[in-house]
Amino acid sequence: MEPDRLIPARLTIIPLIVVIVACGLGDGIIEAVRYFLTYTPDTASSSVVIGLDDELDYAFTVVPPIIFGILACIAMRLLRLPAPNCPHRRISVRTGVLAFFVALIPLVLNNWLLQFAITVLHFRFFTGTPLSLLSPFAEGTMMVAYAAAGLEEEPIALGLVAVGLRRCKVSWPAIAAVAVLLRLSYHLYYGPAIVSWALWPLLYVMLYRRIGSIVPMILAHGVNDLAIALDTWWQSHMVIAHLSDRVVPAMAWVGVAIVVVVIVRRTVLGMRAVRAAKA
Repeated sequence: MEPDRLIPARLTIIPLIVVIVACGLGDGIIEAVRYFLTYTPDTASSSVVIGLDDELDYAFTVVPPIIFGILACIAMRLLRLPAPNCPHRRISVRTGVLAFFVALIPLVLNNWLLQFAITVLHFRFFTGTPLSLLSPFAEGTMMVAYAAAGLEEEPIALGLVAVGLRRCKVSWPAIAAVAVLLRLSYHLYYGPAIVSWALWPLLYVMLYRRIGSIVPMILAHGVNDLAIALDTWWQSHMVIAHLSDRVVPAMAWVGVAIVVVVIVRRTVLGMRAVRAAKA
C-alpha cells in the first residue's frame, strides 16, 4: 500500500476494529476488569447463582458476541489483500483438519498452566455459576455459549486484528502483542492466574500467520470449552467423563505429532535441496 493511502486506511480500519471489539467483547472486558480490580481470595471463591428471572436475559447475552463474531468474519473478507500480504486465505480440508489438531495444543497448554497456577501457586479465580444450580434451560444456554466461544472470540481477537492491522502495515510482533493484550483483557476474572493466558494468543497468531485461516482455531476453541463444560455438567450428575483432561489432551498430542512430522519433512526436503544445488 502506498504511503499516501496508508494513513487514510489506518483512520478507517483501526476504528472499525475498535468498534467491533467494543461491541463484541466490550461487556466481557468490562466485567473481567471489574472482577480483577475487586479480586480477593474470598471473592474469587464465591459463585453467582442465576435466578429464574435472569435466565432469559442471560440467554440473550450469548447472542450479541456471536453476531459480532460473524460480522468480524465479514470484515476480514472485505479487508483482504492480495496474497502473500494478507494472512487470510482459503485452505484445503486436509490442511484444516491437521490445523485443528495443532490448534488444540495452545488450549491444552493454557489449561495446564492454569491448573499449575491454581494447584502450585495457589491462585484462585472467580468461579462463576455452578451448573448444578441451573435449570435445564440455563444449562442448555451455557452449553451453546461454550460451544460458540470460538465463533465469538477468534474472528475478533485473532482474525480481524491480524487482517486489519496487516492492512495497516503493522508488523507481526506488534499484532501478536495486541492479540495477547486483547485476549488477556476479557479473561482478567482469573485474577493473578491470568499469567497463564499469554501463550495461547501468541501461538494462535503464529498458527494463523502460517495457515491463513481461523476456522481450525474456531473449532478447536469450541471443542475445548464445550469439553470443559460437559465435564463440569457430568460431574454435577456424579459422572466422570474426562473429556477435558484426557480426550482433548490426547487430540492435542496428535497435533504435536503433526508439528514434528512437518518440521522433520521440511528439514529433510531442505537438506535434499542443498545437496541437489551442490551436485
